[in-house]
Amino acid sequence: MVKRLMDTGKCLFEFCACYVSSQQGGPNYADGAVVALDIVAYAPDRIIGGTNFPHNMTQKTEDSLNDAALLDSVLGWLPDRDAVQKAVVSNPARLF
Repeated sequence: MVKRLMDTGKCLFEFCACYVSSQQGGPNYADGAVVALDIVAYAPDRIIGGTNFPHNMTQKTEDSLNDAALLDSVLGWLPDRDAVQKAVVSNPARLF
């Protein structure tokens, strides 16, 4: 369904909140990576990278995420510098 929405040209996929749905957890969120790698291979021009900061679901300081580690994981799902450039610069610039 996500791919069909992306095919319309009216939907972007944001790499950001893998920690919310991950059953395996960080720092690599391997189960989220499976989905992310599929999406980046399918439509690299339709991806926006991020961390979903400020993590509104966090209630206690000790539950806070390490944003640097999360960003490393998210960027690690992108295959090369061109894909990173698209996800964090070019694609967001087109959107905003």
